[in-house]
Amino acid sequence: MRELKLKQIEYLWRLKQLPMRLKAMGAESHQYGTFVAALCQAGHFDLAKKEVQPLIHNPWHRSEGASSLATPMANIGRFAEGFTTLGLQRLDKFLYDLTEWASAFENVQPRLSLEVMREAVRIAGWVRPQWQDISQLFPDITSF
Repeated sequence: MRELKLKQIEYLWRLKQLPMRLKAMGAESHQYGTFVAALCQAGHFDLAKKEVQPLIHNPWHRSEGASSLATPMANIGRFAEGFTTLGLQRLDKFLYDLTEWASAFENVQPRLSLEVMREAVRIAGWVRPQWQDISQLFPDITSF
């Protein structure tokens, strides 16, 4: 048991060293984003959020990194943290991210994803006329 604990500590220490090593190697923002996604898939949200995400300077890659972090959080029911992680997004990007969370919403309640998207698109229509047109189609949609 003690040996397993030591291996876990060594593994986590090595993970924490990777962001510094990537930075020393001159890694690009998209490489950090890939690393964020991999850490999230392995369940290391805090490490990805605190150590790697701040190293992404390109706004597009930062947005993608935030999505890579937020979607797995939503998938395990950590919606509030997922929304906080997304931060401010372009409207279209935010709506896209919500569609990526559909299965997480369905795990909470059947058809919840449809209700969330219906409301989000309706509200998006307040500022973008094309989304208002799309929102008028939603009463006829019964599932994704």
